[in-house]
Amino acid sequence: IEEAAAPAKPEPEKKDSRDNIYPVIQSIINDVTFPLRVQGRSLIFFDEVWSPLLLEVARTRGFKSPAWQKILTVAKTQAWVLTPKSTKLELEKLISSVKHIQKSLSQSMQSLNLPVDQAVSLLEFLEHEQADVIALSKANIAQLEEDKKPETRKPRENTVSQNQSQKKKPEKANLADTIDEFSTMMETGRFKKSNDMLKALNSDNTKQKTTKTVSADTIHKSDWVEIKKGSSTVLAKLTWRAEDRSQFIFVDRDGNRVCEIDKDNLNKELKAGTISLISSTPVSSQRPAYSVIQTIK
Repeated sequence: IEEAAAPAKPEPEKKDSRDNIYPVIQSIINDVTFPLRVQGRSLIFFDEVWSPLLLEVARTRGFKSPAWQKILTVAKTQAWVLTPKSTKLELEKLISSVKHIQKSLSQSMQSLNLPVDQAVSLLEFLEHEQADVIALSKANIAQLEEDKKPETRKPRENTVSQNQSQKKKPEKANLADTIDEFSTMMETGRFKKSNDMLKALNSDNTKQKTTKTVSADTIHKSDWVEIKKGSSTVLAKLTWRAEDRSQFIFVDRDGNRVCEIDKDNLNKELKAGTISLISSTPVSSQRPAYSVIQTIK
Protein backbone atom coordinates (compact mmCIF):
# COMPACT_ATOMS: atom_id res chain seq x y z
CA ILE A 1 0.00 0.00 0.00
CA GLU A 2 2.85 2.39 0.81
CA GLU A 3 4.47 1.73 -2.56
CA ALA A 4 1.22 2.41 -4.37
CA ALA A 5 0.77 5.71 -2.54
CA ALA A 6 4.33 6.90 -3.23
CA PRO A 7 3.73 8.28 -6.77
CA ALA A 8 1.20 10.75 -5.36
CA LYS A 9 4.00 12.83 -3.73
CA PRO A 10 5.11 14.81 -6.84
CA GLU A 11 1.60 16.31 -7.30
CA PRO A 12 2.04 19.14 -4.76
CA GLU A 13 5.25 20.16 -6.56
CA LYS A 14 3.32 20.53 -9.84
CA LYS A 15 0.68 22.64 -8.16
CA ASP A 16 3.32 24.81 -6.51
CA SER A 17 5.19 25.34 -9.76
CA ARG A 18 1.94 26.26 -11.50
CA ASP A 19 1.00 28.65 -8.69
CA ASN A 20 4.41 30.29 -8.98
CA ILE A 21 3.57 31.32 -12.56
CA TYR A 22 1.16 33.99 -11.34
CA PRO A 23 3.61 36.36 -9.59
CA VAL A 24 6.04 36.04 -12.52
CA ILE A 25 3.32 36.90 -15.05
CA GLN A 26 2.12 39.74 -12.85
CA SER A 27 5.61 41.24 -12.72
CA ILE A 28 6.09 40.89 -16.48
CA ILE A 29 2.74 42.51 -17.29
CA ASN A 30 3.46 45.37 -14.89
CA ASP A 31 6.79 46.01 -16.63
CA VAL A 32 5.27 45.85 -20.11
CA THR A 33 2.37 48.17 -19.27
CA PHE A 34 4.46 50.70 -17.32
CA PRO A 35 4.62 53.24 -20.22
CA LEU A 36 0.84 53.06 -20.57
CA ARG A 37 0.26 53.55 -16.85
CA VAL A 38 2.61 56.55 -16.87
CA GLN A 39 0.49 58.12 -19.61
CA GLY A 40 -2.75 57.28 -17.83
CA ARG A 41 -3.93 55.20 -20.79
CA SER A 42 -6.40 52.38 -20.59
CA LEU A 43 -5.04 48.85 -20.05
CA ILE A 44 -8.13 47.25 -21.56
CA PHE A 45 -6.17 45.49 -24.33
CA PHE A 46 -4.03 43.76 -21.70
CA ASP A 47 -6.95 43.07 -19.36
CA GLU A 48 -9.03 41.45 -22.09
CA VAL A 49 -6.47 39.93 -24.49
CA TRP A 50 -2.76 39.93 -23.74
CA SER A 51 -2.90 39.02 -20.05
CA PRO A 52 -5.15 35.98 -20.64
CA LEU A 53 -2.90 34.83 -23.50
CA LEU A 54 0.32 35.28 -21.52
CA LEU A 55 -1.16 33.46 -18.53
CA GLU A 56 -2.41 30.52 -20.56
CA VAL A 57 0.72 30.08 -22.69
CA ALA A 58 2.98 30.28 -19.63
CA ARG A 59 0.83 27.71 -17.85
CA THR A 60 0.51 25.25 -20.73
CA ARG A 61 3.71 25.71 -22.74
CA GLY A 62 6.21 27.34 -20.40
CA PHE A 63 8.32 30.51 -20.43
CA LYS A 64 10.95 29.04 -22.76
CA SER A 65 8.53 28.04 -25.51
CA PRO A 66 8.53 29.81 -28.92
CA ALA A 67 4.84 30.62 -28.38
CA TRP A 68 5.64 32.50 -25.17
CA GLN A 69 8.45 34.49 -26.79
CA LYS A 70 6.25 35.53 -29.71
CA ILE A 71 3.29 36.56 -27.57
CA LEU A 72 5.53 38.52 -25.19
CA THR A 73 7.15 40.33 -28.14
CA VAL A 74 3.78 41.27 -29.61
CA ALA A 75 2.45 42.37 -26.19
CA LYS A 76 5.48 44.64 -25.79
CA THR A 77 4.86 45.98 -29.29
CA GLN A 78 1.26 46.75 -28.30
CA ALA A 79 2.52 48.92 -25.44
CA TRP A 80 5.19 50.49 -27.68
CA VAL A 81 2.63 51.37 -30.37
CA LEU A 82 0.53 53.18 -27.75
CA THR A 83 3.46 55.29 -26.52
CA PRO A 84 4.13 58.68 -28.22
CA LYS A 85 7.45 59.01 -30.08
CA SER A 86 9.96 61.84 -30.25
CA THR A 87 11.86 61.14 -33.50
CA LYS A 88 10.80 60.84 -37.13
CA LEU A 89 12.41 57.41 -37.37
CA GLU A 90 10.34 56.11 -34.44
CA LEU A 91 7.20 57.69 -35.90
CA GLU A 92 7.76 55.93 -39.23
CA LYS A 93 8.24 52.62 -37.42
CA LEU A 94 5.12 53.31 -35.36
CA ILE A 95 2.98 53.94 -38.44
CA SER A 96 4.31 50.81 -40.17
CA SER A 97 3.50 48.69 -37.09
CA VAL A 98 -0.10 49.83 -36.70
CA LYS A 99 -1.69 47.42 -39.19
CA HIS A 100 0.41 44.51 -37.92
CA ILE A 101 -0.65 45.02 -34.31
CA GLN A 102 -4.30 45.40 -35.34
CA LYS A 103 -4.10 42.08 -37.16
CA SER A 104 -2.44 40.37 -34.20
CA LEU A 105 -5.01 41.74 -31.76
CA SER A 106 -7.86 40.60 -34.00
CA GLN A 107 -6.56 37.06 -34.33
CA SER A 108 -5.70 36.86 -30.63
CA MET A 109 -9.29 37.75 -29.76
CA GLN A 110 -10.48 35.01 -32.11
CA SER A 111 -8.18 32.54 -30.38
CA LEU A 112 -9.70 33.53 -27.03
CA ASN A 113 -13.21 33.23 -28.52
CA LEU A 114 -14.15 36.77 -27.47
CA PRO A 115 -17.69 37.81 -28.47
CA VAL A 116 -17.80 39.52 -31.87
CA ASP A 117 -19.24 42.79 -30.57
CA GLN A 118 -16.55 43.02 -27.91
CA ALA A 119 -13.80 42.30 -30.44
CA VAL A 120 -15.14 44.95 -32.82
CA SER A 121 -15.31 47.50 -30.01
CA LEU A 122 -11.72 46.78 -28.97
CA LEU A 123 -10.46 47.17 -32.53
CA GLU A 124 -12.32 50.46 -32.89
CA PHE A 125 -10.87 51.71 -29.63
CA LEU A 126 -7.38 50.63 -30.70
CA GLU A 127 -7.77 52.63 -33.91
CA HIS A 128 -8.81 55.66 -31.85
CA GLU A 129 -5.88 55.27 -29.45
CA GLN A 130 -3.33 54.82 -32.24
CA ALA A 131 -4.58 57.91 -34.03
CA ASP A 132 -4.13 59.89 -30.82
CA VAL A 133 -0.59 58.54 -30.29
CA ILE A 134 0.39 59.45 -33.86
CA ALA A 135 -0.97 62.96 -33.35
CA LEU A 136 0.94 63.30 -30.07
CA SER A 137 4.12 62.00 -31.71
CA LYS A 138 3.87 64.59 -34.49
CA ALA A 139 3.36 67.30 -31.87
CA ASN A 140 6.38 66.06 -29.91
CA ILE A 141 8.60 66.11 -33.00
CA ALA A 142 7.37 69.56 -34.02
CA GLN A 143 8.04 70.87 -30.51
CA LEU A 144 11.56 69.42 -30.47
CA GLU A 145 12.34 70.96 -33.84
CA GLU A 146 10.97 74.29 -32.64
CA ASP A 147 13.13 74.11 -29.50
CA LYS A 148 16.25 73.68 -31.65
CA LYS A 149 15.79 76.96 -33.53
CA PRO A 150 16.76 79.57 -30.88
CA GLU A 151 19.96 77.83 -29.77
CA THR A 152 22.84 76.25 -31.62
CA ARG A 153 24.88 74.35 -29.05
CA LYS A 154 22.24 72.53 -27.08
CA PRO A 155 20.49 71.06 -30.12
CA ARG A 156 23.82 69.56 -31.24
CA GLU A 157 24.41 68.08 -27.81
CA ASN A 158 20.86 66.72 -27.76
CA THR A 159 21.35 65.23 -31.23
CA VAL A 160 24.50 63.46 -30.09
CA SER A 161 22.83 62.13 -26.97
CA GLN A 162 19.86 60.93 -29.03
CA ASN A 163 22.16 59.15 -31.48
CA GLN A 164 24.04 57.53 -28.61
CA SER A 165 20.82 56.38 -26.97
CA GLN A 166 19.66 54.92 -30.29
CA LYS A 167 22.92 52.98 -30.59
CA LYS A 168 22.60 51.64 -27.06
CA LYS A 169 19.07 50.41 -27.63
CA PRO A 170 18.78 49.16 -31.20
CA GLU A 171 15.32 48.11 -32.36
CA LYS A 172 14.77 44.66 -33.76
CA ALA A 173 14.73 44.77 -37.55
CA ASN A 174 12.40 41.80 -37.91
CA LEU A 175 9.59 43.11 -35.72
CA ALA A 176 7.00 42.97 -38.50
CA ASP A 177 8.05 39.41 -39.36
CA THR A 178 7.71 38.38 -35.72
CA ILE A 179 4.21 39.84 -35.54
CA ASP A 180 3.23 38.07 -38.77
CA GLU A 181 4.56 34.76 -37.42
CA PHE A 182 2.57 35.34 -34.25
CA SER A 183 -0.58 36.03 -36.29
CA THR A 184 -0.09 32.76 -38.17
CA MET A 185 0.29 30.92 -34.88
CA MET A 186 -2.93 32.46 -33.59
CA GLU A 187 -4.82 31.26 -36.66
CA THR A 188 -4.10 27.64 -35.78
CA GLY A 189 -4.59 27.75 -32.00
CA ARG A 190 -7.43 28.20 -29.56
CA PHE A 191 -6.88 29.23 -25.95
CA LYS A 192 -9.06 29.23 -22.88
CA LYS A 193 -8.80 31.92 -20.25
CA SER A 194 -7.16 30.86 -17.00
CA ASN A 195 -10.04 32.27 -14.97
CA ASP A 196 -8.56 31.64 -11.52
CA MET A 197 -5.24 33.38 -12.16
CA LEU A 198 -6.85 36.00 -14.37
CA LYS A 199 -9.24 37.00 -11.58
CA ALA A 200 -6.32 37.34 -9.20
CA LEU A 201 -4.42 39.43 -11.72
CA ASN A 202 -7.37 41.71 -12.41
CA SER A 203 -7.94 42.07 -8.68
CA ASP A 204 -4.35 43.21 -8.23
CA ASN A 205 -4.60 45.62 -11.17
CA THR A 206 -7.74 47.11 -9.64
CA LYS A 207 -5.86 47.79 -6.43
CA GLN A 208 -3.09 49.54 -8.37
CA LYS A 209 -5.51 51.83 -10.21
CA THR A 210 -6.21 55.27 -8.83
CA THR A 211 -9.17 55.56 -6.50
CA LYS A 212 -10.46 58.66 -8.27
CA THR A 213 -14.22 58.83 -7.97
CA VAL A 214 -16.02 58.68 -11.29
CA SER A 215 -19.59 59.93 -11.55
CA ALA A 216 -21.95 61.18 -14.24
CA ASP A 217 -20.72 64.72 -13.52
CA THR A 218 -17.09 63.79 -14.30
CA ILE A 219 -17.82 62.21 -17.70
CA HIS A 220 -17.49 64.65 -20.58
CA LYS A 221 -18.42 64.60 -24.25
CA SER A 222 -16.14 62.29 -26.32
CA ASP A 223 -15.04 60.32 -23.25
CA TRP A 224 -14.86 56.56 -23.81
CA VAL A 225 -16.53 54.08 -21.49
CA GLU A 226 -16.71 50.31 -21.18
CA ILE A 227 -20.25 48.94 -21.00
CA LYS A 228 -20.74 45.36 -19.83
CA LYS A 229 -23.64 43.52 -21.44
CA GLY A 230 -23.89 40.02 -20.05
CA SER A 231 -20.69 38.15 -20.86
CA SER A 232 -19.56 40.69 -23.47
CA THR A 233 -18.14 44.20 -23.28
CA VAL A 234 -18.82 47.15 -25.57
CA LEU A 235 -16.76 50.31 -25.89
CA ALA A 236 -18.76 53.47 -26.44
CA LYS A 237 -18.20 57.22 -26.61
CA LEU A 238 -20.34 59.90 -24.97
CA THR A 239 -21.69 61.82 -27.94
CA TRP A 240 -24.38 63.93 -26.23
CA ARG A 241 -25.09 65.15 -22.72
CA ALA A 242 -27.97 67.36 -21.64
CA GLU A 243 -27.00 70.80 -20.38
CA ASP A 244 -28.32 69.95 -16.92
CA ARG A 245 -26.50 66.59 -17.14
CA SER A 246 -29.75 64.70 -16.70
CA GLN A 247 -29.47 62.53 -19.82
CA PHE A 248 -26.55 60.85 -21.62
CA ILE A 249 -26.22 59.14 -25.01
CA PHE A 250 -23.32 56.81 -25.88
CA VAL A 251 -22.51 55.61 -29.40
CA ASP A 252 -19.94 53.30 -31.01
CA ARG A 253 -17.32 54.47 -33.48
CA ASP A 254 -19.80 54.22 -36.38
CA GLY A 255 -22.26 56.50 -34.61
CA ASN A 256 -24.72 53.74 -33.70
CA ARG A 257 -26.50 54.36 -30.42
CA VAL A 258 -25.29 51.93 -27.76
CA CYS A 259 -26.86 53.35 -24.63
CA GLU A 260 -29.21 56.17 -23.59
CA ILE A 261 -29.36 56.65 -19.84
CA ASP A 262 -30.32 59.24 -17.24
CA LYS A 263 -28.00 60.62 -14.58
CA ASP A 264 -29.27 58.55 -11.65
CA ASN A 265 -29.03 55.26 -13.51
CA LEU A 266 -25.63 56.17 -14.94
CA ASN A 267 -24.30 56.79 -11.44
CA LYS A 268 -25.72 53.43 -10.35
CA GLU A 269 -24.06 51.67 -13.29
CA LEU A 270 -20.74 53.43 -12.58
CA LYS A 271 -20.89 52.41 -8.94
CA ALA A 272 -21.76 48.82 -9.83
CA GLY A 273 -18.96 48.67 -12.39
CA THR A 274 -21.16 47.73 -15.34
CA ILE A 275 -20.16 51.06 -16.91
CA SER A 276 -16.63 52.34 -16.37
CA LEU A 277 -14.63 55.27 -17.71
CA ILE A 278 -11.57 54.04 -19.60
CA SER A 279 -10.32 57.05 -21.54
CA SER A 280 -10.87 60.78 -21.63
CA THR A 281 -10.75 62.27 -25.10
CA PRO A 282 -8.93 64.04 -26.55
CA VAL A 283 -5.92 62.80 -24.62
CA SER A 284 -3.68 65.43 -26.21
CA SER A 285 -5.74 68.23 -24.71
CA GLN A 286 -5.29 66.92 -21.18
CA ARG A 287 -1.51 67.13 -21.04
CA PRO A 288 1.28 68.89 -22.96
CA ALA A 289 2.59 66.75 -25.81
CA TYR A 290 6.23 66.92 -24.75
CA SER A 291 5.49 66.21 -21.09
CA VAL A 292 4.73 62.56 -21.92
CA ILE A 293 8.24 62.03 -23.30
CA GLN A 294 9.83 63.77 -20.35
CA THR A 295 7.89 61.64 -17.89
CA ILE A 296 8.84 58.38 -19.61
CA LYS A 297 12.52 59.38 -19.74
